[in-house]
Amino acid sequence: MPTIVHPFFTEFRTETRAMREALAATESGRFDRVVFLAYGEGDFVRQETLAPGVEVRRIALKTVKGPRIFQRAVQFLFWTRAVGRSSSDLSPALVHAHSLASLPASVSLANRARVPLVYDAHELETERNVWPWPVRMIAKRVEAALMPSVDAVLSVAGRIVDHYRQSYPSSTRRYLLVRNFPMRRWRPVDRPSPMRAALGIPEDDVVFLYLGAQGPNRGVETILEVFQSAPPGRHAVFMGRGPLEGLIREAAAKSPSIHLLPPVKGEDVLTWAAGADVGLALFQGDALSHYYALPNKVLEATSAGLPVITSDFPEMRDFLTEHGAGWFVQPTASSLEELLEGLSDDDIRSRRLKSVDSVPCWETESQQLIALYDELLARS
Repeated sequence: MPTIVHPFFTEFRTETRAMREALAATESGRFDRVVFLAYGEGDFVRQETLAPGVEVRRIALKTVKGPRIFQRAVQFLFWTRAVGRSSSDLSPALVHAHSLASLPASVSLANRARVPLVYDAHELETERNVWPWPVRMIAKRVEAALMPSVDAVLSVAGRIVDHYRQSYPSSTRRYLLVRNFPMRRWRPVDRPSPMRAALGIPEDDVVFLYLGAQGPNRGVETILEVFQSAPPGRHAVFMGRGPLEGLIREAAAKSPSIHLLPPVKGEDVLTWAAGADVGLALFQGDALSHYYALPNKVLEATSAGLPVITSDFPEMRDFLTEHGAGWFVQPTASSLEELLEGLSDDDIRSRRLKSVDSVPCWETESQQLIALYDELLARS
C-alpha cells in the first residue's frame, strides 16, 4: 500500500490536525504508512513512532552564526533542500504540505517523485495575523509561483476555500473544505470533567473557557480586562500556552476570577472543556485570516456541548447560528462586558447544547479527505 509524506516546518509537537489526517489515512486501510518530515533543534528525537503506521522524522537544522532572521533563513533553505532530496528514501505516492512554509519543500519533493501534491492551508496563509504587509506581499508572490504544482487545496473555513479558488482559478485543481472537528471518540461521554476540581471552582459558578494558543489579536487582553473586575461566581479559564501566557499568569495572581491551565492531550481536551459553561473566541479583525476563521476553539467548545461567545465574523456566526449555540459581539472589552451584564446564569446554562450529535466530528469530516486522496492517486 502507498505512503503519504507530510512536510511540516515545525518541530512537530502538538500538530493535532496533521495527526488526525494521518490517522484517517492509515485507519482507512488505503495507506500503510504516513511520514511527517519536521525539523529538530537542540536535544530532540530524530525519529519517532506516533501511532501504528505513523512516524515523524526530524531533520537537524544547521547551526548558523549571525542575526536570528539570517539564521532562520539559512535553516529554512537547508530543511527545504533536505526534504526535496528525500524522495528516493521514502518513495511517496502523495505529498501533503502543511502551511505556506512547507510548500517549497513539498513542491520539490512531489516533483522529484512525480506524485500529486495537496496544499493544506491551515488558515489564509498570505493574510496571517502577525505578518506586516511587506511579508504578506512576498508570501503572495511565493504562493502564486508555486501554485501551478499544486493538485488540491484544503482549508478549514469555507470563505478561505473560496478565496483560494478565486485567487488561483484552475479547471483541474481541487478545492476542498475540511474543517478541524475533534474526533467523536474524544467526546466526554459519562466522563466527569476534572477542571473545576483542579481549580477549586464551585459547581454553581459560571466558567468561561478560552482554549488553545494564547497569542496576539485573539482576544486574550480583552478577556483579561473584563474578568479582572468580574462579579463573584464568574470565572475566565485559559487552557493552553503561547506568548501571552505570562500576561495571563500575572493577571491570575491578582484576580480570583482568572485562571490558567496547561494544555492537555488532544484526546482529553473535550473532557476538560465540558467542565466549563461557555467558550470564548474573540478574534480581532486585523487580518483576513482571522476575519474568515473557524478556529479550533469554537469547534472544540461546541463538541463539548458549550455555547460560545465569538467575534461577529461570518464563519463563526454561520456555524454557531446553525447550531443555536452562541452570542456575537464586537471584539472589544466594552462589547463583551455589555453582553455579560445582560446574561443571567440561567440564560447561559440554557444555551448549553442538549446533545452534540448534530455537531459534525472528524470521523465523518475526514471521509472527503480520503476520497480526495483516492481521486488524486487514480488520476496520477
